[in-house]
Amino acid sequence: MTSLNNRKSINLVDLYYYLFLATFAIILFSNVIPSNWITVTRLFVFPTAVLSIVLIDSKRTLIFVLFFFTFICIYSLYPLLTNDVELNSLIKNTRYPIYFILIFGLVNIMKIFPLREILYRMSQIYLVKQIFMFSIIIDMNFGAGFFSNYFLNSSNLLIARLEDSYRILDIYSYFFPLAFIYLFDKKNITKILIFSIIFFVLYHSNTYGFLISFMLVLSFKYKFFRRSLLIVGVLLFVFLSNELIEYFNTLAALKSVSIDVKLNQVTHLIDNMSFFGQGLGVLIDIQGRVDSMLENTFIYWIIIYGAIGSIVIFSYFVFLPSLICYKLRYKPFVIDLFYLNMSLWISTSFNPFLESNVGIIPMLISISFYINYRRLEGKKGVI
Repeated sequence: MTSLNNRKSINLVDLYYYLFLATFAIILFSNVIPSNWITVTRLFVFPTAVLSIVLIDSKRTLIFVLFFFTFICIYSLYPLLTNDVELNSLIKNTRYPIYFILIFGLVNIMKIFPLREILYRMSQIYLVKQIFMFSIIIDMNFGAGFFSNYFLNSSNLLIARLEDSYRILDIYSYFFPLAFIYLFDKKNITKILIFSIIFFVLYHSNTYGFLISFMLVLSFKYKFFRRSLLIVGVLLFVFLSNELIEYFNTLAALKSVSIDVKLNQVTHLIDNMSFFGQGLGVLIDIQGRVDSMLENTFIYWIIIYGAIGSIVIFSYFVFLPSLICYKLRYKPFVIDLFYLNMSLWISTSFNPFLESNVGIIPMLISISFYINYRRLEGKKGVI
């Protein structure tokens, strides 16, 4: 009977694994499907969440997740008693915690599937998306536009005209460190091709948080890239200094509004710093507010959660994943998980990417790995 129960449990874990990958894929591609199809994501998220609850078998995981939900509930409810809360903002700012339920299943699949296997399958899905975005950009800027115009007219993909070219903003571009997993044992020519495609997509997003993150993470990951970047930088400075100065002046002019907005948010933070925070659902009336929150997620957190709550939220999303990835940095692929999180932290300093359904995915994997790592440490080859 025990053996039969174990087989059933393993089958459920397998099912959860593929449901999680399907959920990741449908979320990743959600902005290129027709707008009226967007509810299809729920067909994957809710069954995955329900199955995740079925797989609960760890008190530590349960306590960890329940503490987070209690924390969110406190910051959702107390403003209703003390402030003028905009209900629409409250709903929008509390919609992503449902994804924390997925941790129960993630902890379980890490008992069977190596971290490399999970990240590798995710990287394949990510690279399909990048090649797809590359095709749209090529057609939009250099082709007839028939292929790309379909997505411009019928999907949620953000495409805007900018300086005689098209800005195509795909907020999921910060997942580029997943390509490291896929390219682990590939030839150099394949690496160069994939990274060129990713760079092309990032460049056309016109979001420099992506590009800065891309350059920094590649510099940390690959020694040859550091040397190449240094050589190219010196050569450009020596031979094209005037052109570079003109380029940066043009860039500064284009980004002046964005820079002013972010400086304004820093000022707003100084004026609205508090011990306990304003709580979720309080409307922040300030330039640069995206939907119901600020462009800079870290500033937003400090205003909403205050000095006390920020410690909790930063611990869950930044400090704990960093700590465990640093402690196990000598393990294969754990360092790539760290790079994945680092690219998100850099990008989310410029735009509110973390507070989204796809932004939470790398955090969930890191937190699940953190919860599980002591048991994983004792099993050779699991990581």
